[in-house]
Amino acid sequence: MGCKSIPIVQNAAITQFSVAPSATLLQQAQQMGIQVQAPPPVQVNALVDTGCSLTAVSGQAAQQAGLLVIGQGVVQTANGQVVNNLYFGDIKIAYVQNNIPYTATFHNRTIAQYLGAGPVNDALLGMDLLNDGVLVVDGTQNMMTFCW
Repeated sequence: MGCKSIPIVQNAAITQFSVAPSATLLQQAQQMGIQVQAPPPVQVNALVDTGCSLTAVSGQAAQQAGLLVIGQGVVQTANGQVVNNLYFGDIKIAYVQNNIPYTATFHNRTIAQYLGAGPVNDALLGMDLLNDGVLVVDGTQNMMTFCW
């Protein structure tokens, strides 16, 4: 079981993860004789958002990572409904356990385009991923821990 601790600073928990093209799709393409050169994963700064149903990254990060656009969807935001791109890819979370670095990969995810990217965060870590594990909030220590 992997765990990542995320400090809460000024009432917000910001963590990093990377996005990359789906390894499954890349492997299937290679099996069909199609050579695909995927760019390296792109790291984003993500606000852990339990009010967000679908993990989202900026359009710029999605493009840099070579994520496949699979369509458009209507998403509910704090400012109302918007139509934006939906991508398909892998999410990679780096963590350290017993002083050994690891990377957990959450394969074949639908990822929304995040339209609210700013200087602090260019992604949202949503409930679609958080539901794959346990999120513990320790307000006395200003810390979140996500385990999967």
